[in-house]
Amino acid sequence: EAHLTELLEEVCDRMKEYGEQIDPSTHRKNYVRVVGRNGESNELDLQGIRIDSDISGTLKFACESIVEEY
Repeated sequence: EAHLTELLEEVCDRMKEYGEQIDPSTHRKNYVRVVGRNGESNELDLQGIRIDSDISGTLKFACESIVEEY
């Protein structure tokens, strides 16, 4: 259990690698990875993707809440 908790905490720390994109037709929020697995920036078109500490903090908090609950 402790090992799984440590792994999930590492996953939650990686939430800073995601940005928020709002679908223009449905206005739903989508979260897209903006950093590659190797730590370098993705070559994606980042137009329309919001990247800031509020988003990563919110995602990390949601992830940690799931870990705590389950």
